Amino acid sequence: MEKMIELSDALSMHKNGMQTITEPVYCTGKMNECNILFESISEYFQTVLASCKMDSIRSFFLMEKQSRLPFGMTRKEMKENGFEFLFTNCDGNEGEWKFSFDLSDDENSTKYQKVVDMISSYEETPVRDLFSESNLQARFITYTPIEGRTKDVDGISIVEIGYNLEKNSGLVYFYNYRVIPETEVTYL
Repeated sequence: MEKMIELSDALSMHKNGMQTITEPVYCTGKMNECNILFESISEYFQTVLASCKMDSIRSFFLMEKQSRLPFGMTRKEMKENGFEFLFTNCDGNEGEWKFSFDLSDDENSTKYQKVVDMISSYEETPVRDLFSESNLQARFITYTPIEGRTKDVDGISIVEIGYNLEKNSGLVYFYNYRVIPETEVTYL
């Protein structure tokens, strides 16, 4: 029997006619040394519930695909498709991501600051075909807005998964995220 997750936060319920949302978990990924769990509640990792536990407090981030940014490309592919403005160094090792551009639909530019940046070994269950070998790494970065406005979003997160992240060979996923209290996430 597959694992199910029920979300009862105000925004999820508002989007679902004031009813809780129940979703199956399609795939689970884990950053081992950081103890961060990614549970894909949509196929192809477009919606992910990330959780981590620090000092006995469990935090949840509901991450949804950022529709205006590339999804599942390498940095080389992003450069070739005109997205090199997203990071400071396209060709070198571990180019720094930069977020101080406009992602809003109005005239206000939103500026972001990096809050979390972690790299760890990574494993998935069940394993997706493109990650069938061992020795995977993942990088998880979160940014929060420091200037400007965002609607129904607490920030932007980046998940980069690959075999040799130093060579910028990983697949990069951009998400909008919002924090959900532990009391509003139930495992069924």
